[in-house]
Amino acid sequence: MLPADVLPENVMSNAMQQVAQERFQSGELRTPPPPKTLWDPQKFFDYLGGAKAITQPFRGAKAPQGGWLDMVKQGVAGSEGFESRAYHGVFSPKRRPGDIYVRPGDYVDGQKDEVSIGYGWNIPGNPDSEKVFKEVLGIDADGFKAIKNGTGTITQGQADKLLEYGIYRANGYVDHMVKRDLKDHERAALVSLMYNLGPGGFKARGIAEAINSGASPEKVGEMIRNSSPSAKKLQPRRAAEANLWLGVAGATKSLASTESNGLR
Repeated sequence: MLPADVLPENVMSNAMQQVAQERFQSGELRTPPPPKTLWDPQKFFDYLGGAKAITQPFRGAKAPQGGWLDMVKQGVAGSEGFESRAYHGVFSPKRRPGDIYVRPGDYVDGQKDEVSIGYGWNIPGNPDSEKVFKEVLGIDADGFKAIKNGTGTITQGQADKLLEYGIYRANGYVDHMVKRDLKDHERAALVSLMYNLGPGGFKARGIAEAINSGASPEKVGEMIRNSSPSAKKLQPRRAAEANLWLGVAGATKSLASTESNGLR
């Protein structure tokens, strides 16, 4: 578990601050983010919308295309797959052959299960899901209840927004655990892994500790590749994330071609 003094909202705020700063430095945004802002989702997305550059990025700006965020979006969206309705994940005991969708009464608050929507957003795996759906997607309590009951849906646009939010949060946890600078492809690999495993699962693998202690890229790549030994369905994704960590050409497309949730 993460230290008790690390509040999720602070981790998320720090992640949003970093993304806002990177986008401004790249020339994608025309106004700098306010310093030391405690971001919430609405404030963050309002800033991104209002600060978007009208002209082309200034000469010499770092190109946002191909940066870690683009890599993660492409890789995670492809691997997780999109689904507008809540479904039982591949490791859920309630998943039925040929019928993955949640039915009324399937979802029980507080019960350990894997129920996802959008691009693999695990509803019970993120205890603040109801708050996130309200603040990020504008879905009220009744709408959230309908989603958990299998009778509500989200749009493609809402799923895209939820994916981006989840990526920012995963990046915040990576920054909290990894104490050295990362290249774009390294960060993309770790954020993809964090998105899939969650902070507790990621921490338990010892990957951050290995990086912080100076392990070779090859050693870290091996740890990523072997980080889900009992989950056969995730082996292709782990291999692609390991290759992405090592900077192998085409690794992002390989990651996007893997299948984490059996939606295809």
